[in-house]
Amino acid sequence: MNNEWKEELYNLSAARAATTVWFISDVQRTDMDEMKYRLDLAGRDVRSLGLAPDKIIHLGDAVQGKEPERLRAMAEKQAAWLDTFGTPVLFVLGNHDLDLASSPDGGTVPAAFFRDEVLKRPAWQTTEKISDAFFRAEVGDVVLYCFSDCMAEDGAWRARFGEVQGETEKCPYNEDFYAALREKIAREEKPVITVSHYAYAGGARPSSRMSRLMPLPANVRLHFHGHAHIGALDVCYESAFRRLGWVDWHDVPEINVSSLSGEEDGSCIRSVILHLYEDGTAGIFFRDHSKGCFEECFFPSPENRAEGLSDYLSTHPGFRWYK
Repeated sequence: MNNEWKEELYNLSAARAATTVWFISDVQRTDMDEMKYRLDLAGRDVRSLGLAPDKIIHLGDAVQGKEPERLRAMAEKQAAWLDTFGTPVLFVLGNHDLDLASSPDGGTVPAAFFRDEVLKRPAWQTTEKISDAFFRAEVGDVVLYCFSDCMAEDGAWRARFGEVQGETEKCPYNEDFYAALREKIAREEKPVITVSHYAYAGGARPSSRMSRLMPLPANVRLHFHGHAHIGALDVCYESAFRRLGWVDWHDVPEINVSSLSGEEDGSCIRSVILHLYEDGTAGIFFRDHSKGCFEECFFPSPENRAEGLSDYLSTHPGFRWYK
């Protein structure tokens, strides 16, 4: 499909959409000018589309590094850039949003500077406490479960990447937690979309911690994630070009949004636009801001098939959903 047809298809989709969500992920530059270049380019391009999203969802890794003053300034700049769209932002923390930055006493402190910016803005949303593993939100006729990296208030443990670090026995996110959360999601009367910095098993660069939620309730329709930088062979190996995946043993698509930090790895500066239609279907568009065109578009099935094999595996002796 050539670019002209993709643009026409996008325009038809935008006219039909009842709700529009713009996903960005993995800005994580270490230099202010490099970050500003990418933000400005992406901003100009999405404005050229006339994009007016109902929500912006930031899938984490806003900044990266160890120098607090620089990180704080870059977080402020990025938040100010998002302010210009006049749209509420949902933010989930990724691994670099809990990097350990240098402290004046020669030690280290968690560098959750972009989260601090989110909390300054009443219309924006992130985890209420830095120890919270998720928060719930709604957009249009869909419920969002937003999973975030997190840490103990006293720093005893940090849950980032796919593991818990530090005093792991103090982390409350055990099997009972995930079982209760699975039941909570299953009781939702609206379709559910999950979002996280990471993929489930089956997606690109998956997280064992996310996969502990499996088997997913049947009302989970889609999952959006970052972290698996498309085109980054040195990070993602065999899944480096996996824009789309499916949750293992489930008919649930996983959408790899990353990343807005692209270009130097031979990739591009990209983001994803989600259109939700009144009939419950959806359209997903990968935008290449470097070239000002759509890379791909995807229209998920109206309904996910029943879990089937997951029902069997969840009761099979000794089987574990995650490794």
